[in-house]
Amino acid sequence: MQSYLNSVEVLFDLPGSGGTEALITHKFRELLLLLISGQERTYFMSFLRDCLSKKNSPLDRVVENNVYSGLSMEHLANLANLSTSQFKREFKKRYHDPPAKWLRIRRLEYAVSLLVNTDKNINEICQESGFNNTSHFCRIFTKAHALSPLKFRQRHTI
Repeated sequence: MQSYLNSVEVLFDLPGSGGTEALITHKFRELLLLLISGQERTYFMSFLRDCLSKKNSPLDRVVENNVYSGLSMEHLANLANLSTSQFKREFKKRYHDPPAKWLRIRRLEYAVSLLVNTDKNINEICQESGFNNTSHFCRIFTKAHALSPLKFRQRHTI
């Protein structure tokens, strides 16, 4: 693989000649052959499998597009064209956690990022990270991090 990378580096040093596009096409095909037949085959096939299987379901698109929206479970299920119980069952199969827990963890992670990296106030962070109620947000944040959001920010911001 290293020798392939070295041969491709040379392409970036070539002046813009007419044959460069054909050479790049050839090198791309060579790369694909290396990936499906070489030592990296297992990793490449696993990567392709993940790309083709996980992100194609309506459930994944709904979750990905609405993780910070604050929509109810019923609304998310409706968007995925599933009943609420089907949504919860499929969600748990896919993400290995119940939807409420998984969403809470992701939203809290995002809230931490906003607290540390922005100057937004707590209400804005609450809304942007998908929590609809500031007191509820503060309560579960404090439970998860043993500090209120404001104290967390003070302690983790330089």
